[in-house]
Amino acid sequence: MDNIKRIIIGTANFGQEYNGVRAKNVDRILEYAMESGIEYLDCATAYNYTPPQGFWTINKITSPHQQRIGSYATLIHHAKEIPVVWPVLWELKFGTLKMSGKVMKIGLSIYEPEEINCLPFDVIQLPYRLVLENKINLKDLKMRGIEVHVRKVFADKCFEQALKDPYVDKVIIGVDNLEQLKENVKIVEKL
Repeated sequence: MDNIKRIIIGTANFGQEYNGVRAKNVDRILEYAMESGIEYLDCATAYNYTPPQGFWTINKITSPHQQRIGSYATLIHHAKEIPVVWPVLWELKFGTLKMSGKVMKIGLSIYEPEEINCLPFDVIQLPYRLVLENKINLKDLKMRGIEVHVRKVFADKCFEQALKDPYVDKVIIGVDNLEQLKENVKIVEKL
């Protein structure tokens, strides 16, 4: 698989009032991302950023009342929200099949290994440090048929290692400016 297709751009700092990337810079970043072949954006209702058309989105929700679902996948943002959000998310998964002929993936964004449970998720998103610290065995997740997205790959070597990991399906990167994205794309192209 082409490594550039495994990259997801995180949008947590897009559109934020403080310490965020300005709108004109976001436009440049996303234009370059699209030209480079990056197809995915990681969003959350809490980020207050509406992604543009043309990208697959992974959207994290915290409430069953949040209507913005991801075009690729919709995840529960925090494990504590599972009891409230899970039934609605499960309905959405199969509702999309009826409306569009395709099944939306559903999943969970975790922060610690104990947050993984036995619910039938399609996607798990986790900080890569849990893998590096041997707290999560990605092979076990893959054997359960779970798609693995990793985040918090701040250092170049960590980013490279995540891309080389055969059990990682997608790598989420934060982008503060166009130059940073260009550097990340160069790393991907070298692999």
